[in-house]
Parts: sequence; structure tokens; C-alpha cells
Amino acid sequence: MHKVSFRHACEMLAKQHPALAATASTSTPTAAVKLSAGKLRTAQSFSLAAGDQELLDQVIDFYHTTLRSSPEALEYLEKRGLGSMELIEHFRLGYANRTLAYRLAPKQYKAGAEMRTALQRVGILRDSGHEHFNGSIVVPLFGASADGAPRPVVSAYARKLLDNLRAGTPKHLYLQRPHRGVFNRDGLEGQPEIILCEALIDALTFWAAGYRNVTTPGRGVPVCASISFLATSRAISIVS
Repeated sequence: MHKVSFRHACEMLAKQHPALAATASTSTPTAAVKLSAGKLRTAQSFSLAAGDQELLDQVIDFYHTTLRSSPEALEYLEKRGLGSMELIEHFRLGYANRTLAYRLAPKQYKAGAEMRTALQRVGILRDSGHEHFNGSIVVPLFGASADGAPRPVVSAYARKLLDNLRAGTPKHLYLQRPHRGVFNRDGLEGQPEIILCEALIDALTFWAAGYRNVTTPGRGVPVCASISFLATSRAISIVS
């Protein structure tokens, strides 16, 4: 048996036994709740069984689900003109708000330590153990797929919700790995003209306004390189 915090124990018990969570009493909690090693492993919301790519896809899905139930994130998108559920679903926008840690086993145990190491490997956690995108809207970038399979997440961009950040805190972040992926890849196929924006938020704004033939080079990708990649007898309109 292992000891975990009361809050983490509640998260795990609510996942395994929803009916118990719905009828739980409001009595004063005990200092610690004991859970078996097996429950520690199965209570985690993410799995390492299918490898790093599947893990990254799972986290992006978790962020997406979190966004849909987070009024502050939805309000931010609405103020930016990006509150359309069509846009949110199409690009699988997400929100990182520190709740990811509640879906992990405690780090002092093997299951929790292995999961945190894997999340650091895919760029979701920093070396310090902190969530890289905390407090941010998350926009995943997808790679190519074969035989109609879902496109894998290969990178992600994030923008902080708040502007009153500590000095030196970046508002814009990318996943901690080599930059890959093409924004709105599906929307570019068969288009005679492509709108190329400098910033990803600008590209989302164009898409929301009905310009579905829009993309962005993203961090560290020169506009000239993007034009070379995209230009196949198509006109390129550059917006900066």
C-alpha cells in the first residue's frame, strides 16, 4: 500500500468509482489515504504502453477536454474572436491549467516517476518537473498521416492567457522539441492561393473569418523557406 495526498486520492477514486464520488460525504478528511501499487498505475489518465507519440496525443486530448470546461479560457478565445466551437474542435485547441499533475501517480513511486520522465521526454514537462504550457491556450501542430489515419501531433504552440506576467516570462511558447508540423495542412490542399501569416494566432483569426487557405511558418522557420515548401504553382500572400 502507498500513501498519497487526500486531493490526489479523491481524483483517483472519482475516476475509478464515479458513483462513490457523487455520494461522498463532507466529513473531515484523514491525513492520508492508502492505495495499492496497482491502483496507482491504473489511476493515471495517461498510458505509456503505446509509446511517446501516443502519450503526446493523449495529453493534447486532455488539454482539449480541459478547454471545453474552462470558462476563463473560452472567454479569452471569445475576446480574440476565436470562440467558435467549429474552430476549437477543428484545430483541437486546448488549455493547460495545472490539472494535468492531478492525473499522475505521486512522483515518489515508480509509476509516477516513469510517467514524468516520459512527459519530459516529449516536452510537456520541463526538467524542473513544471508543466511547460501552464496557464496557456494550446494549439497542436500535426504531421502527415498515411492511409487516412488520424494525423499525429508533432509539435504545439501555446499563448498565455494573462498579460500581467512576471518580468521575463514569455507569452508565446512552443513544445520543447524540434519544430515540426504544418498548421492547417488540410486547408491548403488544392488551394490556388495560400495566405501566409507571421503568427499562428493571426492565422487562426483569418480562418475564423472564413479564409480557410491560411497557414503560418511558426517559430524558427523563415518565410522564404515556407514559400519554397508551399509553392507548387500557387500564389502566396504574405501577411505580417
